[in-house]
Amino acid sequence: MFDSPPIVKTSTLPESAHDRAPGAEEASALLTECGREYRSRLFEATRASLDLASDLFESTTGIPDGEIESFRAKRGEWLERFERAVNEALTQWQAGHRRSGRRPDRDASAANLSVLMPLDQEKQ
Repeated sequence: MFDSPPIVKTSTLPESAHDRAPGAEEASALLTECGREYRSRLFEATRASLDLASDLFESTTGIPDGEIESFRAKRGEWLERFERAVNEALTQWQAGHRRSGRRPDRDASAANLSVLMPLDQEKQ
């Protein structure tokens, strides 16, 4: 399992800023700093996870060598695409743009989910 480095408090804000609510400029600077740290840790964990995913091929048989090499060759592209998507999303969020797109229905519940087909459920 990947252990994250310990959190070290290294705020760039003056000591007096810790006793009061930050102004708009300070809040923006703090948000930018937090975003930078979040991105750094997220991308580090993502790279480590993809590197560890290669270990799965050593213990799994039946996967053609061509597919393994194809997977390994695409890792850099996936990382770039992931980092670009996260950076764009956080930048838009920090600029005040809300997410758009499909959201789960408000009235949807876990009771509506079905893991088994009705026939399989009857057999159970």
